[in-house]
Amino acid sequence: MKTLNQNEVGKFIKTDLRSKLQKDLWGFPFRIFREEDLHTCTYYHLRRFLKAARDWEILNEPLLRDLKGRGRSAHPDIVLFHKGKSKIIIELKFRRYVSGIQEKDARILKKAVENKKWAKKGYSIQMTIEPRKETGQDVVLYRNREIQIVMKEDRKDKYWEEYRKRHKPQPRKRT
Repeated sequence: MKTLNQNEVGKFIKTDLRSKLQKDLWGFPFRIFREEDLHTCTYYHLRRFLKAARDWEILNEPLLRDLKGRGRSAHPDIVLFHKGKSKIIIELKFRRYVSGIQEKDARILKKAVENKKWAKKGYSIQMTIEPRKETGQDVVLYRNREIQIVMKEDRKDKYWEEYRKRHKPQPRKRT
């Protein structure tokens, strides 16, 4: 049984997970067309990486009580637990035109790592197809990391063509 520490998991997220998600977005067949697809691909790659380490666990949108303060809870997109304690929180966003983190998500990530109450590290992974404007909001980098993945220019036309096929598929024909 393999043991992984938090730094090794963080390194995987920053480098290998990023490249795997880029391949899922850019490569053919395209696998990411909306935020739910991004959740699925992220969970899949993390699960494969953590497969050998039995002391790590992945939860998709768990309820973290009082994360926002004053009794308000939150559902971060993905939380990684090590030996039953939450260590890493990942917020995922998929947008067509706007890049950058939203104020609400930045605040949640900041609260999560404050005093290491909920997690030791927070990641914001954002995918954008055609970044036309910025939100103007930055992630607080104290124990947080922002990962931006933008569609390659030469792949956009093919991506939109495939998106249109899948977005409104034709009914099957009777034979």
